[in-house]
Amino acid sequence: MEESRTIKEELLKIGLEVEEVVEAPYYECGVQAGMPTDYGNVAEGYYQIPASLFSEGVSYVVKVHGESMKDFDFREGDNLLVNVQYSAESGDIVIAMINGECTVKAYTRDMDGNRWLIPGNPAFSPILLNPDDENRIIGVVGKIIHDSPRMSYSDCMKAISKVKKDVSKKTYDDEDIARAIKGAMEMMEQRILKGSRPWFAVYRTFTDKGIVANGDYNGFYSIIERLMGDEMPRINIKDMRASLDIMSFAKPVSEWVIDKAPVPKSKFFDYKDVAIATANALANV
Repeated sequence: MEESRTIKEELLKIGLEVEEVVEAPYYECGVQAGMPTDYGNVAEGYYQIPASLFSEGVSYVVKVHGESMKDFDFREGDNLLVNVQYSAESGDIVIAMINGECTVKAYTRDMDGNRWLIPGNPAFSPILLNPDDENRIIGVVGKIIHDSPRMSYSDCMKAISKVKKDVSKKTYDDEDIARAIKGAMEMMEQRILKGSRPWFAVYRTFTDKGIVANGDYNGFYSIIERLMGDEMPRINIKDMRASLDIMSFAKPVSEWVIDKAPVPKSKFFDYKDVAIATANALANV
């Protein structure tokens, strides 16, 4: 409690209002001998909720189990804020005890006055509340609290892979490529990089983007020559590729590793910055 008080004080200092919370009894639903004290049960713990919700009549909290109400957006593990009521209107989502077991369903009456519990999933059948059975409504659901969702690592990687594939399929026109070349040259000038070797970073970026095929150094040179014309830099392909197309530099730029680079550590980030400048110019297409 002391920690909560400290956090609240810090939030108030920066102008954020913090609503008071209260504790509601917490029960598991979906097991025999349900929840409230009417049935001799003891709360398994207490659940903190905003005081404003509690003032609306929330009396206890139960956890959802199963998929019988999935069409109402009730998910496994959700918490339901429940108002203690022993009667309900048609359409209410209720907590009911049937022969000592707890269930969460929609409540309604038919034209003959029969009472039914309706699931929110066509795979489950409605339940007729037989007057001869021991059954009773013990609460009406007021609100649902969903647990914070998480995305699996594999799903994250699939999404990233799709984007990378889409990017790799992108086509670039001469104007795009010329802008990328000039961006690389500006970075080389900033880093005071001279000679042919820094152009390897441009070549590797172009292979990553599918502008030239991996290993097609002559094709790379031809593109630079055609687009730069009179501004064509002096590039010696043999010098450019000498001792560079190895180790991590033989891989996409995203996989370059300083400890596995064929250049001094002092030059690694210069080459990486040239590659990034080239890629950024293409990304702004």
